[in-house]
Amino acid sequence: MVLAAIDLLLFSFVPPYIVCGLFFFLTPLYLWTTGRAHLLRDFCLATILGWGLVFVFSSFYMYEPAFFGLSLFPLFAWPLGLFSTKLFQHNWAPKKYPLLSFLIIYWGLLIFEEIVGYHFLGMQNLGTAMYGGLPFCNCLHAPWFMQFAYLMMGPLYFFVLTFVKKYSNTKRI
Repeated sequence: MVLAAIDLLLFSFVPPYIVCGLFFFLTPLYLWTTGRAHLLRDFCLATILGWGLVFVFSSFYMYEPAFFGLSLFPLFAWPLGLFSTKLFQHNWAPKKYPLLSFLIIYWGLLIFEEIVGYHFLGMQNLGTAMYGGLPFCNCLHAPWFMQFAYLMMGPLYFFVLTFVKKYSNTKRI
């Protein structure tokens, strides 16, 4: 819960190096010190999905700095965003409609962070700057298939978590 609040406050307002530090140090430390180490699996699943998306669309990302051709900001921001959505949904959302609450939180965070990052912080992906954004917020400047993938990453993560939970041998998830 605290990590989700930190992610919400810092995710859009920090340079890529801070996002990397949050990813590598603060998130695992938070999970371990709060007795939520069992959530590391969900964090790893978010990392796999986020890194997969960044790898697939690596030729479209042109943020600085980059490491072996991969922009660091989306490389670490995607897993943090997905995992933050899971924490928000798990801790604060009503349990009656889990998919609906997950989608509302995910899409809300995604649009909020895109608006703040693009309009207020001037964070622009130079690789997709020539594409139009979503009409209602002038954000998510990317080709239609990237916009679609961005919007579908949340539901995909939700279904992966649901599948893993259903077929896991552990009792505590």
